[in-house]
Amino acid sequence: MERLFEQFLAYLELEMGCSPNTVDAYRRDLRVFLEFCRRRKLAVPNDLSPQVVSEFLREQTRCGFSTATVSRRHACLRTFARFLVYAGVSDRDFTRSVRGPKPPFRLPKFLTERQVERLLRMPDRTSPQGARDAAILELLYGAGLRASEIASLNLEDVDWDTGVIRCRGKGNKVRIVPLGPSALNSLHDWVEKYRSVLQLRNGATNALFLSRNGRRLLRVDIFRIVKRYAHEAGLAEDAVSPHVLRHCFATHLLSRGADLRSVQELLGHASVSTTQIYTHVDVRRLKELHSRYHPRP
Repeated sequence: MERLFEQFLAYLELEMGCSPNTVDAYRRDLRVFLEFCRRRKLAVPNDLSPQVVSEFLREQTRCGFSTATVSRRHACLRTFARFLVYAGVSDRDFTRSVRGPKPPFRLPKFLTERQVERLLRMPDRTSPQGARDAAILELLYGAGLRASEIASLNLEDVDWDTGVIRCRGKGNKVRIVPLGPSALNSLHDWVEKYRSVLQLRNGATNALFLSRNGRRLLRVDIFRIVKRYAHEAGLAEDAVSPHVLRHCFATHLLSRGADLRSVQELLGHASVSTTQIYTHVDVRRLKELHSRYHPRP
């Protein structure tokens, strides 16, 4: 079973092009399911059925897991079932006809422009760590990058001449994102003035952002950086994260008149329906449009 487990993870990465974060999440989810099967003395895959999957999902709900988590575990099992058929281990999809929970509709969190400006002023840009953190915050808000995308950036991904950055998003899809003057200047200060100071501590590396020990920053490091400055800015820490700054990037663009398709391209969304959620956020702008164009006051 362990060999099949590892083959599935390799299938996710190599055949489906899943990101490391997705692979890690599915690894944990499948471990939970296999433990569920072990407790019930079920053989995998011979004893698996839609009834088993339904009972597993009900148990997860009873244990208090969120709808989003249970939905993701259902998606993991659907993918695992397809893999077993693909690998010739099974001749049937044991998740067929099972309906998982539908995640509740939630509007994305975002900050006001004034709150974002306060956050961006927090790092001490005259120190190596502060200059690095300022550049990271500028990329989160000024380019809408994900934390994982920033962690994977290399020096050669920045095109200084054209002012764009190349990043690898979900499914290892590459997109080009333009940088505004603030983000570009902050990035230039970090690279030209301070990055070499940290690089000397760990030899040669082409990672764009380095830790104090000279290693590549991880996704979790970027979360800590954002939480730290949110606290210093007097913002509620649970209301600020790297992804919230990405939400701010999209919301503020749309509120200033950017078209939905362009924002979709900048965010790297495969479907415009994913981007469309941001149109629900700016209620003030919607009210202005209504009062301006509707014939009845």
